[in-house]
Amino acid sequence: MRRRPSANWPRCSGAPDRGRPARVLVLSSTRGEAFLAARVPPLLAEIERRGIIVEALHQSGDVAPGDVAHAYRRAGVKATVAPYLDEIASAFRWADLVIARSGAGTIAEAATAGVPSLLVPLADASGDHQAANAAAVAAAGAGLAVREAEWHGDAVAARVAALLEAPAWTAAARAARALAMPDAAARIVADCETFMAGRW
Repeated sequence: MRRRPSANWPRCSGAPDRGRPARVLVLSSTRGEAFLAARVPPLLAEIERRGIIVEALHQSGDVAPGDVAHAYRRAGVKATVAPYLDEIASAFRWADLVIARSGAGTIAEAATAGVPSLLVPLADASGDHQAANAAAVAAAGAGLAVREAEWHGDAVAARVAALLEAPAWTAAARAARALAMPDAAARIVADCETFMAGRW
């Protein structure tokens, strides 16, 4: 659950440019709280050292938001931290990049919003399905996939910084939108009706 408190975030108007910070939405679902709280602030600081100014909206979940905010201040990165986000659609519209686990729901939301992602699959997910999800997104060109055990800050920062450059970001955003299925619920209902036809 990642709802509360609400905020009116401006709509992302296209590829990040040097006229404003790149906007990073961090979602700590599926037991990502501790890992992302520890790794993302120094990651974003390293990206800034590479010349890209960033701003984070970090949903901290069960990690104390004050602790996460302190980590960002220590890293010198501007961030808003809240335990939950009510207006998740607005947050996705605001974002240039999503950093999150790779559950199906999060991937579907990012695709529908057309936002590239850095996905960190849950290491002990059943059947390692989150790694498969993340790999599929990366293979489509819609983002990056990094396992926790393979997270090396400098290398990840280099990849994310490259993704935030306009040509790469635009291609990834288009790839994300191509993965979206906003009519998925209607398709499921139609399939169920077809399957059950004559069986009622």
